[in-house]
Amino acid sequence: MVLGYPIRFLCEILGISKSGYYNWLNLPVGKIEKKQNKLRQMIKIIFNEHKSRYGSTRIFHELKARGIPCTRAKMTELMNDMNLIAKARKKYKVTTDSNHNKQVAPNLLAQDFSATGSNQKWVSEYHIYSN
Repeated sequence: MVLGYPIRFLCEILGISKSGYYNWLNLPVGKIEKKQNKLRQMIKIIFNEHKSRYGSTRIFHELKARGIPCTRAKMTELMNDMNLIAKARKKYKVTTDSNHNKQVAPNLLAQDFSATGSNQKWVSEYHIYSN
């Protein structure tokens, strides 16, 4: 049974003989397939080492640096087959603009937050909006 279905049923749907399936199942792994499996393994290792941030170009250069021969096209094809997609770097966003001509609240506490009793100093963040 494969995926909960009998082999005979799956072979019938795929239009292949049951004996052909078992012959294929017992075939030895070829040289090219062994080479591709090793390359897949190395791609996955490098991809994980760099926290899914390396895309095909960087992984290709890393493979070359490690002395593993491959073409970029083959490596990209294998990455696509393995659904390895690099995380995009978040774009830098400026959140503070200190050079503006808007009104700034006065610093009444002058960084002195000590108080002798309760309810003497209250602070909050507020914004003044003007048209």
